[in-house]
Amino acid sequence: MRRPSKASSLADDILAIRAALDGASASARERTLKTLERLTERLALAESERDMALGELLNSRKYD
Repeated sequence: MRRPSKASSLADDILAIRAALDGASASARERTLKTLERLTERLALAESERDMALGELLNSRKYD
């Protein structure tokens, strides 16, 4: 799937989050970092599931 041309890069997103956290309370930073950690884990799982599904699809097409 192609990324829309207006989508920001991961590095841009990280810099935006860092800038947004400047001056935030310690608890707000901690909550944000925990949320980002959970999202990162979910993204890794989704990417793994996608890769497995694509592999299965490609294997099934070999035998058709």
